[in-house]
Amino acid sequence: MNIQLRQASVSVVIGSYNAEAWIRQTLDSVLAQTYGVGEILVVDDGSSDATPTIVRSYGSAVNLLSEPHRGRPHRNRGILASTGEFVAFIDADDWWQPTKIEKQLGMLWEQNVDWVVCDSQWLAADTGLLGSPVGEPVRGGDILRSLFLNNSIVASTPLVRRRALDDVGYFDESPEVAPVEDWDLWLRLAARYPLACVHEPLTTLRLHGDSFLAATPMERRARSQETVVRRAASREPERLGPITRKALSNVNHAAGVGLFRQQRSGAARRYFLNAWRHQPARLESLAYVLLSLLGVRASMGALRLLRLADRKKQAELMRAPGSTGDPNTTNQ
Repeated sequence: MNIQLRQASVSVVIGSYNAEAWIRQTLDSVLAQTYGVGEILVVDDGSSDATPTIVRSYGSAVNLLSEPHRGRPHRNRGILASTGEFVAFIDADDWWQPTKIEKQLGMLWEQNVDWVVCDSQWLAADTGLLGSPVGEPVRGGDILRSLFLNNSIVASTPLVRRRALDDVGYFDESPEVAPVEDWDLWLRLAARYPLACVHEPLTTLRLHGDSFLAATPMERRARSQETVVRRAASREPERLGPITRKALSNVNHAAGVGLFRQQRSGAARRYFLNAWRHQPARLESLAYVLLSLLGVRASMGALRLLRLADRKKQAELMRAPGSTGDPNTTNQ
């Protein structure tokens, strides 16, 4: 369906805390949308910098919802205060390409779905370098199982029909789920509604050490992720029960990698062992256990050698006669 033939009101909810360095670019990118949004609601978690002043400088174009500082903006307040048929989310340190909402609505009408995401790119704030997210790109349709195994939806990309949010409930803002309440909500949506995706990087994420996720200890993050996994499995036992141990293994392995990079070998080893216990066929986790026993310097050196060997293997596969260009494809 041509987007010009179907008008819809869009509300944008932004969570912010001490975002004076970024929020102007965020707001400007929302206001510059080729499909104009109906309202912008900034839920501010008691910022102590100039964030509220900057938001107020936009006048009636932006609604500021101020709260006492609690450690996490309550985006549910923004959802409840919104009036649009659709709700889009963006963090106060990210920004959109001008056609983000227009292209997402066009895809939504075309595929007759109730929520849509887009691809994204990442900006490292310290280096200014752009990169793509690691892992598989988001696919459309029934994504519940793949999303359960790995949260591939970036929080600043979804556009969701309000009635779907009303149906499945909003963000679980309890301490047990933060900072991964996004994943919890996406899983509840995915269980009932097929997804559409615009395969263009229409959202840019700014990676920096002051973000809530980056500042959250890895152990707390892993506990919250395990909570989300177990709750989702209990809601959908037939669909997710058979792969729950794999999902828990993924959570523990990722936490182990994060701790390993922080040179916390002992803590990382416990998570790698948990990952292996959940999925005994996961030999990669056992390999990391052995590396963690070597000590930080030796293990990092071994990892560099493994990466060099892997890159050499990939290059050889790419040069092999009849290669498809896919390193995961073997020649017959």
